[in-house]
Order: sequence, then C-alpha cells, then structure tokens
Amino acid sequence: MVLIVISAFILLALLQVFGSGTSKSVTANGMTVTVDYPRAARAGMPDSVVIHLRDGLPLGEPVTISIPEEYLDTFSVGDISPAAASESYSDGYLRLEYDPPNTAEFTLNLRGDWETGNDTGASGKVQVATGGHTIATIPLKTWLVL
Repeated sequence: MVLIVISAFILLALLQVFGSGTSKSVTANGMTVTVDYPRAARAGMPDSVVIHLRDGLPLGEPVTISIPEEYLDTFSVGDISPAAASESYSDGYLRLEYDPPNTAEFTLNLRGDWETGNDTGASGKVQVATGGHTIATIPLKTWLVL
C-alpha cells in the first residue's frame, strides 16, 4: 500500500502537478498577453494570478480585463492591483476597466485564497480588450488539491 502511494506521488510530480504554476501567452496585433496562474493549488492557501500586457507602443486606449465568475467561484480574490477605474459584473464575468495606461506594459495582479468547497478546481477564459476590441481569450484551469 505504501508503495502505491509513493508511486502515485512520483507520477504526479513527473506530470508537474505540484509545479508552482504555468504561463499562457497570446500575441495579436503586435500585443502579447500573458497569464501566469497556478496549475494546481491547495484549498485554503493564498495564491495569485498575474495578467501582463506588452505592446510595442504605449497603450493609449482603455484596457478591459474580464475574469470568469466560474473561476472566481473557487479563487476568492482579496486584492486587485492596480485598482480598476471601474468594475462590473455582466454575462458571467467580472469586468475590470482601466484608463489608458500610456505605457508599453501593463500588469494586473489578483491575490486571493482558494476556496475549499470545490473538489475539482477552477476553470474559465480570461478576456483582454483594448479600445473595446478583444485582443486575447486565454483558457485557465487550476486543479484543486485537497
């Protein structure tokens, strides 16, 4: 029995389930959007999701980042940095709207805790838009380790 448990942990480690996180990027219209998020998380533990925008020119249009409620049902956000100019909920998304950053890079950091009520984890698609046009849609999946 002990050998089975040890073998299971070794297999999970080889599959990088215990890794600190993963990163997904999309490049469109000269802008790169990267989302760093945990691949696996432990219920009740603090963590962060980081969304980074990089463009060749300063971002001169408003930025809207939409985070799915289905992801936020398990990841309870306690701090959003920087604070949004406005927030709203619509169509199953938390929409964070930012004034034009006027810089070539913009980083959003969401810090929070993983809820214990969901046995499978969190999933959904983060959407990033500038000037009202969607630039990137990035799927997320974080497995919850109890």
